[in-house]
Amino acid sequence: MNILKWLSRHHGACVLGLTIIVFALSLVHLWRLGFLSPDWLSANKDSLSALSSITTITIISTGAVFSYYSFFRGRTFSLRAQLELTATLHKTSEDDILQAYSLVVTNVGTSTIWNPQPTVRMVWHGQNNTVTEKIVDYWIEETHEDAANQTPIIEPAEKAQFFGQYIVPKEIWAVTYHVTLSDDSNHNWSISKTVSNET
Repeated sequence: MNILKWLSRHHGACVLGLTIIVFALSLVHLWRLGFLSPDWLSANKDSLSALSSITTITIISTGAVFSYYSFFRGRTFSLRAQLELTATLHKTSEDDILQAYSLVVTNVGTSTIWNPQPTVRMVWHGQNNTVTEKIVDYWIEETHEDAANQTPIIEPAEKAQFFGQYIVPKEIWAVTYHVTLSDDSNHNWSISKTVSNET
């Protein structure tokens, strides 16, 4: 996994860790310079006691905040996506039906969705209760020219749209779409929809 992606997803823990390291190194530096010594500590024990109480309160408050963050990680702060699937039907010159389907993905969480990839499982329903399944993993994503060679991402509160199409024989009565969206962290979101094959 790219180190920049990992840092972006765990920036909260990284900031806390770096803060602790900087604080510890600052204490060591002050001790080496002589600002912190046994005599100084003895002479300022009352101030240090007050500082200790303040530090304890700060640590408890920080722990409470991170506990809140950890508890709601699977809710508010987790990767969350809302899927909307639509399909339109069009006649062809051979009297079959062209089904054009569109998937709109809205990032309703607070974390970036990296490299979203949709896959659709199409179930055809025909005469005599026959069922045919097809897996389609080729989609066209709506992108800008300057983002053509970049890893696709969906920022919080933003949307991405994917398109696809398939020729369905006219003998098929209806098509059920089972769409799954996956990202590079193995998160999955799904949506299903059944549409008639008659225009």
